[in-house]
Amino acid sequence: MKRRISIGMKVGLLRIALAIVVMLALLGGRERLALGIFLITALIAFGDSYISKKRNLKSLLKSIVDYFANRLLVNLTALALVLNGSLEWWVLVVFAIRDFFTIVIGTVLIYRDYRREFNPTVLGKINIFFQIIT
Repeated sequence: MKRRISIGMKVGLLRIALAIVVMLALLGGRERLALGIFLITALIAFGDSYISKKRNLKSLLKSIVDYFANRLLVNLTALALVLNGSLEWWVLVVFAIRDFFTIVIGTVLIYRDYRREFNPTVLGKINIFFQIIT
């Protein structure tokens, strides 16, 4: 029996692909294209989150894919900007260290069999907002 992938998961995978496109556009010197795709990807993320919350859709796997897509967008963009000389390297290091510890803690919780959805916190939303603005 073939298992279907939900729309929410497809949106998450699309966001991962768009994060890679943003990085490649930045590395290729196409800043306006990268900015447009970055903004579209961020809007897709906010829309997907809004719809999931309104419809009360919860999934551990989707919450992990969403987190990964968000972090990939920010970190790959920061990496491309560091490589282009537009961003200081320490900013990327701060982003990477925060994400590393979040992933380690999440892995420990999953390993200990704490079955729960990883919901974004207000502090996390503020953090991602300022990272996107930066």
